[in-house]
Amino acid sequence: MIDVNNIYKENRKVIFNLVLKNSGSKADAADVLQEGVIALWQNSKKENFVLTASVNTYLYSICKNIWLQKLKKRGVCVSLNPNSSSPDLSNQSIAVIMEKEKSY
Repeated sequence: MIDVNNIYKENRKVIFNLVLKNSGSKADAADVLQEGVIALWQNSKKENFVLTASVNTYLYSICKNIWLQKLKKRGVCVSLNPNSSSPDLSNQSIAVIMEKEKSY
């Protein structure tokens, strides 16, 4: 069983950093995190759902994709270059990005 409150608390800082560092506001970050937790919960209820990564890594990936979609709808150009000054949405390992975010 997924403890949604605990997952939300554990990942709040990392997801907020992701969104805030990539053209988003605190309201955007709260929306992305909420949508991500809902998607995680819905996916976990599927009969064939198999989690192959940690819950936190899976949630980060969901939130990253949600935020990329929102930016695309807004017409914001996002650099996916790992050498850019804002590497949060790059192709780096999600685990590496999450470790960096925890240090802020």
